[in-house]
Amino acid sequence: MFSPPPGTGHGGDHGTRQRAQLSRAIIIFAKDGHFALEELAQAGYEVVGLDWTVAPEKARERVGKTVTLQGNLDPCALYAPEEEIRRLVRQMLDDFGPQRYIANLGHGLYPDMDPEHVGAFVDAVHKYSRVLRQN
Repeated sequence: MFSPPPGTGHGGDHGTRQRAQLSRAIIIFAKDGHFALEELAQAGYEVVGLDWTVAPEKARERVGKTVTLQGNLDPCALYAPEEEIRRLVRQMLDDFGPQRYIANLGHGLYPDMDPEHVGAFVDAVHKYSRVLRQN
């Protein structure tokens, strides 16, 4: 259903050599791909991006502990007041936990979003991530 990342041994020797030269994780984001989380994890991607429709604890159960998850705050949350954005970020970070996780939105930004609210999201991620790592 999904193509494995380049160089994972599924594309012949050339792909394997290509993959060996890469020094970055290969990330896949499949919007509305919640039905295929297991397949995405088994295809060899190091990071699976999640849209906002996936519950963090369910995603972790389905992909296992060796795959990093990325996401998944609903981008519409950035229309909320900054205090609410901070609360939602804290909840998201608590739900995912500090291990094998990259905080992000569950999809992209909209053109009319207030840059101050985007900044509030980033600042809250930095602040609460530090707290989680200390505990």
